[in-house]
Amino acid sequence: MSYSRKDESVVKALARGLEAAHREVWFDHDLVGGDAWWDSILTNIRDTSVFIFALSDASLHSKPCRLELDYALALDRPILPVEVGPVKSFRMSPIAELQVIRRHRSGSRAGRWDGPCSSGHGTGPGHNHERKDDASERNENFAQAP
Repeated sequence: MSYSRKDESVVKALARGLEAAHREVWFDHDLVGGDAWWDSILTNIRDTSVFIFALSDASLHSKPCRLELDYALALDRPILPVEVGPVKSFRMSPIAELQVIRRHRSGSRAGRWDGPCSSGHGTGPGHNHERKDDASERNENFAQAP
């Protein structure tokens, strides 16, 4: 899961909810001192079946979040944007075309997310399944990013 540190408390609540639903969740809170953090993040993006992007103004303006999102898109991972904070606009983001799970801000459902839904990314006619060497080349391009 890609998120901004500014949204960490909401992201942890989301992770607990997913884990309670028997879904495996990885985000960088699992890293410990001395870990090669960027390599670990890239490995987990490569190994994921669904890439959750914790959507907020903070994550949209975060360089590491954008690099993680771009990497997941380059690997053709299904992207599931989940709103975790205020979002003024994300029309210029690559996730603009995807279904977003929204978080209720008030009323009896405050703090809960709408769902279920699917991102729809990477399905349907013309969907490309890349060759292994194409993915390896992209891995090398991202390996040097911060």
